[in-house]
Amino acid sequence: MENTIVAISTAMGNGGIGIVRMSGEKSFEILDKIFRPKNNDGVIKGYQIKYGNIIDPKNEEIVDEVLVSYFVAPKSYTTENMCEINTHGGMVVEKRILELCLENGAEIAGPGEFTKRAFLNGRIDLSQAEAIIDLINSKTVREAKESINQLEGHLSNKIENIRQKMLNLMIAIDVNIDYPEYDEEEVTKNRSLGELRIISEELIKLENSFNSGKILRDGVKTVILGKTNAGKSSLLNRILKEDRAIVSNIEGTTRDTIEEFVDVEGIPLKLIDTAGIRNSSNEIEQIGIQKSKKLADSADLIIAIFDITKNLTEDDEELLEIIKDKECIILLNKIDVLSENFELEKCLKSINKNILKVSAMEDIGIQGLFDKIVEIYSFNNESLSNDVLISNERHKNLIQKARIEIDEAINAAENDMYIDIISIYITNAMNYLAEITGNNVTDDVIFSKIFKRNQLLMLTNVSKENYEKFEGGTLDAAGIYALGKAIEYIQDVGVNNIEKHLKKLTKYTLEKLKKEVKNIKIYATKNTCGIVTFAIDNIHAHDIISILNLENISVRAGHHCAMPLHRYIDEVSTLRLSFGMYTTKEEIDYAISKIVRIGELFNGNI
Repeated sequence: MENTIVAISTAMGNGGIGIVRMSGEKSFEILDKIFRPKNNDGVIKGYQIKYGNIIDPKNEEIVDEVLVSYFVAPKSYTTENMCEINTHGGMVVEKRILELCLENGAEIAGPGEFTKRAFLNGRIDLSQAEAIIDLINSKTVREAKESINQLEGHLSNKIENIRQKMLNLMIAIDVNIDYPEYDEEEVTKNRSLGELRIISEELIKLENSFNSGKILRDGVKTVILGKTNAGKSSLLNRILKEDRAIVSNIEGTTRDTIEEFVDVEGIPLKLIDTAGIRNSSNEIEQIGIQKSKKLADSADLIIAIFDITKNLTEDDEELLEIIKDKECIILLNKIDVLSENFELEKCLKSINKNILKVSAMEDIGIQGLFDKIVEIYSFNNESLSNDVLISNERHKNLIQKARIEIDEAINAAENDMYIDIISIYITNAMNYLAEITGNNVTDDVIFSKIFKRNQLLMLTNVSKENYEKFEGGTLDAAGIYALGKAIEYIQDVGVNNIEKHLKKLTKYTLEKLKKEVKNIKIYATKNTCGIVTFAIDNIHAHDIISILNLENISVRAGHHCAMPLHRYIDEVSTLRLSFGMYTTKEEIDYAISKIVRIGELFNGNI
């Protein structure tokens, strides 16, 4: 990419260090205009740090004392020449250095443009680019580890491994379609069926990991419910280990929700403290109560708190109705005041097995609550090292689509459908998986849907240069030029004129074959143009084509990508004469004369 981009890479606000990052061909040239190293030997090395001052080249005024990190292409995050100016944190200094870079030839980077360049330059694939923002947004150590695994290519490798198995199947199927004499279809189909079932199981495993992965990324939406003064805010404060919510004996103190994230032994909880469930005439409190009920409907987990010192009330009955069909942990709070309430316990045990006794004020039983949460949302520890968790909705949907296609392929094989159809399902599955890593995905998906998920990774200003990422190799420049000239030539001759010539030649060939070649079967004689397909009784098409080849006559023999049709017409193989605008009657006459001669070689079968 020709332009050099620059941006402040550290978070807004004051800090000990701020970083201004620059990437592009002219990075070092621009830096040389504004940076005065203390020890300038004129040599730029990769992975080098130099100490010096950023100055305003217009007046040589020192802006700040800095450290500059050099990254020489391709050994950088973007694979381009890159530098990072480590300045003292503070918006005034950072913005001034940014302005100096812009004044001397750099352009402001779009949101996520450094990651965009890393992707387009082939340093990372699409799933790894998505993992970067997941890592930045990690709320627990386990979530961060899973993001690191994806960034290191664990997901990419898994996907490519599955795609390679599909590719091997496709190779075997294609050989069978084009050269059935070398491999029986039934054998290929049976071999494919076993492999397809293995692939399906792998995709199901990945698909099923999404629930755990989603929890790691988004957290368990946990709503704390209870009537007024049951101890909801005290519980929140105890879990957070800080006085986050106001605690008071006055009913209706909590009127709006309070949300906080907390890490419970590797499981992220999105804790929401709510207004107490009760009948209230206060309009503002009523709004809070209705909000509490709405949050309960969308919660992954409800922690329902009951005051063990009191028996069930109408408000409690309403609470029980809310939680009856939800994943729920019931807490009997205030056991420091009263340890037993047989009537209350008996009633609650009849509707829920997850009942714990706690004291939020005295920190009694809170660890038991954590243990119960871990029990409900347990993860396989091995998943973080040996397996892959899917946490991205896009990945999950694509894997699901691929699995459906593979299951359709299995169904087709089990019902003895044509192997061509099985091939279509496998191809579709491969394409879906390729979208995960960005090997088969449109720019609209990449730049409009994926990177917009977070401003840090949003890509802008998509141009033609981006399409270089999706080229399979070096462009066939000579072929492209020749194709252009060929199109111009066809336009000069005229498509209508070519069509007339081919129709006339086709009619002539059909008539001559019927007249001169005995025991011939000609297929598709109506509305055909430029192609004549035929077979001759008792002579294999491959024998005919072998002899014609010796006479420098090019004729196609085989299934012509239409194996099901050959089964339908009960032919092992057929021959196809294909004409071009350049084909003449004299060439047709020559070819047919050789076909007649072949008949004589086969003991007069013609």
